[in-house]
Amino acid sequence: AGLAAIRRRDFTMRVRPGGVRELDRLGERVNLVLETLRDLEIARSVQEQLWPDAGLAGNGWAVAGRCVTAADLGGDYHDWIQLPDGRVMLAIGDVAGHGIPAALVTAAAKVELVMQIRGRCGAGETLGLVNAAFAEQAGRVRPMSLWLGLFTPSTGVLHAAGAGHPFAILAHPDGTAEMIGKPGYPLGSRRLASYSESVLVIPPGSCLVLYSDGLPEAVDPSGTPFGYDRLRETISRHRNEPPDVLADRLLSAVSAWAGLKIPADDQTVVVLSRYAVSGNPEAVS
Repeated sequence: AGLAAIRRRDFTMRVRPGGVRELDRLGERVNLVLETLRDLEIARSVQEQLWPDAGLAGNGWAVAGRCVTAADLGGDYHDWIQLPDGRVMLAIGDVAGHGIPAALVTAAAKVELVMQIRGRCGAGETLGLVNAAFAEQAGRVRPMSLWLGLFTPSTGVLHAAGAGHPFAILAHPDGTAEMIGKPGYPLGSRRLASYSESVLVIPPGSCLVLYSDGLPEAVDPSGTPFGYDRLRETISRHRNEPPDVLADRLLSAVSAWAGLKIPADDQTVVVLSRYAVSGNPEAVS
């Protein structure tokens, strides 16, 4: 009965102890598993509330993304926020490992990012401040890679900095796709670290794609990784799709390559599209 409850994800069920000592111990183990799974289910719900609940769009631009976790609690982080001054913050990160410890680090990163960004800090300066906050908890938090961008919709200018995260990919209107970014230490891996900024203009008709390493590192049954070249090709092929559709296309392509319904590692995609013709697109989901 306990195992049947687990299969149907009814974690409130409890096994009634019997009269045989071995069965009593087995029942206690099942109850412990049920309690643990219920805690994970609650934690998963809390983690999902930290993710953006909808895409973001404005005159001539739109942002959307997707996250598929390898476990009930993943270690990937993604976010986007429109700031009071009109800029749009884009962020994606990856904490080492999974489970509750990784989820707690992503929650702490979100809080720190929002606090520093609202203080009008730049992308590189913000990463330095978040790293300093992580350093204060040295030995208690796991290292985290993070890519942070500040996009100005009126000009198309993007200020970006990275802390050990895979470089973003910018797909141009002509179909060429280039890697955007500068190297930097993961957050929490060094007590003192500075982060250089990249400054570029996202041309109309192009899109910027952020992703976690679960995409290029996904392997097929023979052990061949999806790879960055295939990732760039897929982005280029679907660059004119709406951001939410492009994100789905990428995740579907990686899933088909690996042949797995549940990925071996968390997979997250965030897409910023700047349209060739200005308009007022509705917010995407």
